[in-house]
Amino acid sequence: MPGAVTIDEGPLDRATLRACGELCAAAFADAEMFGRFFPSPRRRARSIATLHRAALAHLGPAGRCAVARGHDGRVLGVAAWLAPGGFPPPVRAQLVRLPFVLAAFAPHLGALRVAARAEAATLSLHPREPHWYLQLLAVDPSCQRAGIGSALLAPALERVDAEGAMAYLETQDEANLDYYARVGFVLDRRVEVGPGLPGLFTMRRAPRS
Repeated sequence: MPGAVTIDEGPLDRATLRACGELCAAAFADAEMFGRFFPSPRRRARSIATLHRAALAHLGPAGRCAVARGHDGRVLGVAAWLAPGGFPPPVRAQLVRLPFVLAAFAPHLGALRVAARAEAATLSLHPREPHWYLQLLAVDPSCQRAGIGSALLAPALERVDAEGAMAYLETQDEANLDYYARVGFVLDRRVEVGPGLPGLFTMRRAPRS
């Protein structure tokens, strides 16, 4: 892990939200689905940052965030969870996000329709039983594979285990399956979200005593 890293949990202030948005833009710049939605690399970065800032700012009352910072205070990673009963977020939280979603997709409204279909496909498969939902895990590309993601996940998974709860996530990247398997997640299914789009993978982590 690069230097001394601290994990801060709690609401994110404006500067931290901005930094997390920029981090997500870098972390997901090569994600195939975002590449299909936003072909221009410059526009892609702005749109990914906008979408993730809005999501982190409006998780709803069940949202839980953790941020990893380097010794200089720079944001190196972020994780966001929804506690049991928090998915889907309240209608109000979804409505507050809507202008940001429209702004992100403004030059690509056709892609917004595709994204909506993809979201509907995953929504139909989302667990109905109580669970913790890992909505986001992102680490700065300059320090990936250095233990920051694991450090972000550890306190949340301790909480999940203390409650004897199930955890759930979705990922676009098949390469992530082995990573999440190391902390107890198992592949649930591959989801085909639309013609010409990469699939998504859903994973579950069984309750632990």
